[in-house]
Amino acid sequence: MRTGTDSGAGTAPVGVGPGSRVDTLLAAVLAGESGEVPALLAPLDAAGRKAALARLKALRAEVRDGKWADPPHVPGRIRSALYVAGAGCVTTPAAAASWLGARDLAVREEDGPLALAALGDPAPEWAADLARRRSRRRAVAAESYPLLHGLVVRSGHTVPPTDGYVTGWTRHLTGDRLMERLRQDPQTPVLVAHVLAMAEPPERLTGPIGRGTEGRWPPALRTLVEEGVLDRAQVLDTCVSRLLRGGPLRSLRLTLETVRLLAPDAEELRARVPDWVGIAADAPSPVAGYAQDVLAELASAGSLPVGALAEMTSGVLLRTEKKLVRAQLALVGQVLAREPGAAGELLPALAEAFGSEDTGIQERTLKLVGRHLAAVSPEARRELGEAAALLSPAHRRAAEELFGADLVREAVLPYEEILAPVAGAPRPAPPGTTLEARVW
Repeated sequence: MRTGTDSGAGTAPVGVGPGSRVDTLLAAVLAGESGEVPALLAPLDAAGRKAALARLKALRAEVRDGKWADPPHVPGRIRSALYVAGAGCVTTPAAAASWLGARDLAVREEDGPLALAALGDPAPEWAADLARRRSRRRAVAAESYPLLHGLVVRSGHTVPPTDGYVTGWTRHLTGDRLMERLRQDPQTPVLVAHVLAMAEPPERLTGPIGRGTEGRWPPALRTLVEEGVLDRAQVLDTCVSRLLRGGPLRSLRLTLETVRLLAPDAEELRARVPDWVGIAADAPSPVAGYAQDVLAELASAGSLPVGALAEMTSGVLLRTEKKLVRAQLALVGQVLAREPGAAGELLPALAEAFGSEDTGIQERTLKLVGRHLAAVSPEARRELGEAAALLSPAHRRAAEELFGADLVREAVLPYEEILAPVAGAPRPAPPGTTLEARVW
């Protein structure tokens, strides 16, 4: 049983004939009077609801087939009333989830609270099970947030942190009263963590809604961190992990702006160096640029290990954005000027730029390598000379003077033009010698 009131104790048996309470309920549904449905369901016992459900299913099939498409009936209103009435008649969470998730039942914003009223007072486990089932489909859950939220509150269970539920949650919270609503919701820490980790967060979370910063999520999250509502380390970890996973820039704006507003200090940045190195190598250009700035700040303060800088350099120099590549060469040049002993680790990483399509970048890299080549081992020098074979012919002579003509020429593959063989004319088949051979 879903509730303690479904047994019909103290209620006269309900018939299904004309004038019965079931008939009254069906009349209201057919008239599209969704608002009347919860009150009409209240006196029905389990047998009455079972009988009503059978007739609701039949009416639903008729509406689907277009039987009630003519005035004064309004199919959309009938579907909404069916949605609410069916919620109060099904007996299991699975059946309720199926009914409430049906594509053929129209759902208006006000139908969620009405369906919740029709459900009555479900047992906590029943309500929690239904909420979990309904929250699995993102589009359906987002539209059904008022219903799902009501089920969660009634069940006393934790919220289902799914993309659909969280999307609906953000839709109902976003506005001029965003901060107030976030503070009031005890589930804010759990749901914010899910929002920040979403592969495709709702776009409204990064756009301005309302005046000033009152309706924008990144400033709101910063305030909640400052107030202690959200754990700073957890928010930073979640945001950086999301940036590291990558994806389209529109999906990373929320986390990127949140990190920027939190302004991590040097210690917080150092704790996440491997993540920033990965972001600089693979993230969309604006995100990679921020990671590069973070690591450059650490490098300038002498807080970035040389090995991490070398790994970062190898990744960034493989990118196609000239601005990022040039900034990386400048950063490596600054570090080498301050720490000449780092050449052994950093110069091999610079070899990636020898294969750049930009001959200007090739030239800058070759000059930078030349200034510090004396500090590397013979083995590293040889590897750099072999990599110089990737340089364009315009820089070949400079490379030969730097590494030795024999080494560079040895690494350059000889040019060999390979042409496809000319297809010969097909040989004609020999003439048949008999009538049978000529036919076949």
